[in-house]
Amino acid sequence: MAVDYDNVLQNIGEFGKFQIIQFLLLGIGGIPGGLQNLASVFLAADQQFRCKKDHENLMESLYWVSNYSFGTNDPVSNYTEKKGWDYQCTMPINSTLKGKVNNTVDYVECNQWVYDSSTFESTIVSQWDLVCDNKWKVSMSTSVYMAGFLTGCIFFGAISDKIGRIRTFLLCSLLQVIFGVGGALMFQYGPFSAYVIMRYLVGTTTAGQYTTAFVMIVEMIGPSWRMGPAILMQGWFAIGTMLLAFIAYFIRDPFTLQLVIALPIILLLSYYWLVPESARWLIAEDKYKKAQAIIKTIARKNNHTLIGINVGLLDIEVKKDDVSATCCDLLRMPNLRKVSINVFFQWFVCSLVYYGLSLGSGTLGGSIYINLFLSGLIEFPAYIVCCLTLNRFGRKKLLCSSLIFGGMACLACIPFLGNNGWLYFFKLNICVCKKTQICFHFRPNAICHYFFPARKIWHFCIFCHYLHIFR
Repeated sequence: MAVDYDNVLQNIGEFGKFQIIQFLLLGIGGIPGGLQNLASVFLAADQQFRCKKDHENLMESLYWVSNYSFGTNDPVSNYTEKKGWDYQCTMPINSTLKGKVNNTVDYVECNQWVYDSSTFESTIVSQWDLVCDNKWKVSMSTSVYMAGFLTGCIFFGAISDKIGRIRTFLLCSLLQVIFGVGGALMFQYGPFSAYVIMRYLVGTTTAGQYTTAFVMIVEMIGPSWRMGPAILMQGWFAIGTMLLAFIAYFIRDPFTLQLVIALPIILLLSYYWLVPESARWLIAEDKYKKAQAIIKTIARKNNHTLIGINVGLLDIEVKKDDVSATCCDLLRMPNLRKVSINVFFQWFVCSLVYYGLSLGSGTLGGSIYINLFLSGLIEFPAYIVCCLTLNRFGRKKLLCSSLIFGGMACLACIPFLGNNGWLYFFKLNICVCKKTQICFHFRPNAICHYFFPARKIWHFCIFCHYLHIFR
C-alpha cells in the first residue's frame, strides 16, 4: 500500500516529544546564522579617523588631539573654508602649522591615519586603512559575504539532495569552524583579499547549515503543526543576533570576536549521534529500511505503538516525492508561477529592509550594542503574534496589511533622521518598522509547505535566498 509520508506522521505523531527535541537541537544549530550574518555590524563598523600629523608617532597617537595641532579638541571642526583642507583625506604640506591655515597653502593626500578606538579597538577599516579612496571596500566585504551565502544556498542545496540532510549539516558546521578561524587569522596576519575570501567561505557554509536545519525541521513535522515551528525557527536567528551584541560588548577585539563566534560551532558535530537523517529524504532516495527504522523510533519516542496503525504505512512501497523536481518546476505551471514570483518579490523587499536596518544599527545613535540587542529581542513578539493570527485571519490579508504598515513606519521615520531630540522615538519607530517586516520576512517559509511538494521546498528556499542577496 503506497501512502504519503505526511499520513505516516499523522499516525506516529506530528509534533511529539521526538520532534520537540529535534526542533531544539536543530534550532541551536541556527544560532550561528545570526552570529555570522550580522558580524559585519562590528567587524566592518565605521571608525572616526583623521590624518596623522608629521610629528606624530602612529603607535602612540590619539584620535582626539589637543588644540596645539588643530585649534580645537574636536578634529571634525577643523578648518574647512573654501580651499581649506580635509582633515580625513588631505592635509597641508606643513602639517604642524598652528591656527588658521591659509587658503593658498598646498596640501597633499594622507597616507597614514589615526583612528578613534573608544568604541572599537579596531575594525577592517583601521586594520587595512579602508578610508577615502578605499572606503568602498568596506561595503564590498559585506556584499562578498552575502554572495557566499547565495553560493551556499545553491551548492549545499544540491549536496543535501545527494548525501543527505544531516551529513550536509555536519559538513557545513565543520567547514564553518575552519573558515571562521581562518577569517580571524587573516584579519590579524593576512591581507585584506585573503580575509574577504574567508568571509565568503564562511557565508557559504552558514547558508548551508542554517537552511539545512530549517528543511530538516520542516520535513520531520506533520502538516497540521508545521507552520508554528517553521516561523519560530527564525527565533533562533534572533537569539544569535542578541548573543552577538552581548559578546561584542565584552570582546572589542575583532580577532578574538571571530574566534569566539566560530569555535563553539564544533560542538554541533555531536549531532552525528543526536540527530537522525530525514526519513522523508531517505524515502525519496529509496532507502526504505533506514526510513522505517527512523519511523519506528519516532513512534516509540512519541509514545505511539504500531498496534492499530495500518501496516501499509510502513510498507517499503511508501510513496516517494518527485525526485526529478528542480527550481524550474516552480515556474512551469501558471498558478504555481504566479505564487512563486509573488513570494520571491516579497522576500526580496523584506530582506532589503531587514538587513538594511540590522546592518545599519550603528547609525541609529546611542549604543550600537543596545540597538542590535533590541533588534533581536523585539523579533520574538512578532513571531508569537504571527503564529497566533496566521490561521485566524489568513495569509493574504495579514501579509498585505503588515507590509503596508511596515512601509508606513519606514516613511514615518524620515522626519526624525538627524534629530537628536527625538532620537529615542526615532529608534522606536525603526524597531517597529523592522519587526513588522521581520514578522513576515520569512512568511514564505510558513506557507510554502501548502503550495509545493516536500521535495521542492529546498529549491524554494534557494530561490528566496538568491533574491535576498541582491538587497
